[in-house]
Amino acid sequence: MFNEIVINHRNQEIKEILSKLLSLYPKYIDLTLSRMLRLLRELGDPHEKIAPVIHIAGTNGKGSVSAILAAIQRQSGKNIHVYTSPHLLNFNERINLSGKEISDELFLQILKKVEKINKNKEITFFEIITAVAFYAFSKIRSDLVILEVGLGGMLDATNVISKPILSIITPIGIDHTEFLGSTIESIANEKMGIIKKGTTVVVGKQKRSINCKIKEYSKNIGANIFIQDVDWQVKNSNLNYKDININLQNCNLNGSHQLDNASLAIMGCLLVPQLKVKNMAIKEGIGKVKWSGRIQKLDGKISKEYSDLDIWIDSAHNTLGFKSLLNWLNINNEKNILIMSIGKNKDIKSILDEISNSRLTEIVLISSGNKYYYNAYDIKKICDEKNIPTFIANDIYDALSYCAITKVKKRIVATGSIYFISTILSLDKGL
Repeated sequence: MFNEIVINHRNQEIKEILSKLLSLYPKYIDLTLSRMLRLLRELGDPHEKIAPVIHIAGTNGKGSVSAILAAIQRQSGKNIHVYTSPHLLNFNERINLSGKEISDELFLQILKKVEKINKNKEITFFEIITAVAFYAFSKIRSDLVILEVGLGGMLDATNVISKPILSIITPIGIDHTEFLGSTIESIANEKMGIIKKGTTVVVGKQKRSINCKIKEYSKNIGANIFIQDVDWQVKNSNLNYKDININLQNCNLNGSHQLDNASLAIMGCLLVPQLKVKNMAIKEGIGKVKWSGRIQKLDGKISKEYSDLDIWIDSAHNTLGFKSLLNWLNINNEKNILIMSIGKNKDIKSILDEISNSRLTEIVLISSGNKYYYNAYDIKKICDEKNIPTFIANDIYDALSYCAITKVKKRIVATGSIYFISTILSLDKGL
């Protein structure tokens, strides 16, 4: 997947450096902080010279929570830096400085410095980019830094922060089993590794056993933990905490799961003194938040070309993501068709189980020759066993042309791999 990221960079010099850095990947990928700490030490420990940090881990919703938190805090006048991954359109989206993606000029300048300091030693791609982000954050003043975990938590490159002012754990599901383990318990162990002594921890909806595990871990290390549906609730589009009631209806992100995500961000603002804001900042912040590729309606080139279709995109790239997407689709009686392309490292059978219980009328599979994606014909075999109607298309345009054949009003949602969604969004914007 990393080759796709590098090839797509708009700056040739950055592209060449990133390509070169790929060759420094350890022969055996192991999650460890030793490489990251070594590189940061040689850079002068920039991670120790940044603004107070909000650290976010979890399987789904990390990016949305980051975007909502940033929107609320910016609405109150604070200067916020954000580090997220992956990106959708431009690589530089990953490092957001005061509301704007890092410029090619600054990115190239810091990337060259980090590459030089590293001296061709083994390092992962994510570790290098994280080091670049820390260095940028240390040089440009801000009031807060929001860090999204890349993979897991305990041994993630971002987990060199010793004491964040807030840790958030979004819903945990089965994903990245090759690195984090095959059970939700083993994955939870990694995610809760971001929790530090004396910090405030806000936890999204989890299985009861996972809540117990996180609560026990937090108690043992002396962290203050608040859990959704235990300490606060989201009901009828309202966040209820003690005597506080906040209406979430104007959240500018689609789906009931985004109200849960908004509640995580808001709880952080209610509980942490450095994050306290007026209620108006919360209302206006969630009303203005933008986060591309999450239940987003297309309004550009593709939507105009296929004007008879109601076309959406969503980066539901794992079982938990599909569950949220399907919950949104199931609240109406429209005919829904998925256009889908999914990475090989995802649990396709669990995803199709979710789909088979939904109101979808059909799945259109993209026949991609990319080795990182499931073969469309292999997915079709499973769909046939589950009585899910399927059609195999050559590309997104072939898929949309097929969807346009019938005159029945229907909603089309392209979903699956984040890079598949990125491709469609790029085409829609004419990039």
